[in-house]
Amino acid sequence: MNIISAKFAIVGLAIAIFSNASQAVVINYGEMGSGSSASVRAEDTTVTGSSDVYFSDSFLTSLNGGLGVEGGGNNNSLDLGETLTFDFDFLVSNVSLTTNDIVPFGNVTFGFNAFNGANDLGFFGLPNHTSNSETFDLSALVGMSFDSFTLSLSSSAPIGLVIEQLEYNRASVPEPASIILLGFGLVGLGYAGRSKKA
Repeated sequence: MNIISAKFAIVGLAIAIFSNASQAVVINYGEMGSGSSASVRAEDTTVTGSSDVYFSDSFLTSLNGGLGVEGGGNNNSLDLGETLTFDFDFLVSNVSLTTNDIVPFGNVTFGFNAFNGANDLGFFGLPNHTSNSETFDLSALVGMSFDSFTLSLSSSAPIGLVIEQLEYNRASVPEPASIILLGFGLVGLGYAGRSKKA
């Protein structure tokens, strides 16, 4: 193997690594129609609730649609004592969540538990929700990739939350093919270095 072959191996490795980068996935829950179900599936994400998941293109007191929990205290939104769990098919990063409160607008205190498999990464409180529509960067709080999170309210009076949109990227995880290409590249470089000395 000569230096040219080793360079091709390195180029192949770089292509494999950069092709693993993913585009952002954006799920707009307000575009799903209206109804309720034990779970809601969109893209690579399944949402379940403490009760059936309610979805609507327009909540009674909000112009925007989204996800909530059926029943409970406030127009099928996510209320105190209820949860919504978002399960991804793989590890994700750059996760942001856009929420909307139900009128009358006020302060809602909420947060989420993030998980990586069976490992609970902890509870992360979010700033009080004080306006119509706000986006929260969940990944900035967690500081690492995760594959699910459970959203809950710690206070709600007398308003609830509607989940409008979820955005995320697939976390970059080396695939076996990338690792094999890296190995071939390193072997090729080692061999090229030896033959150059001889």
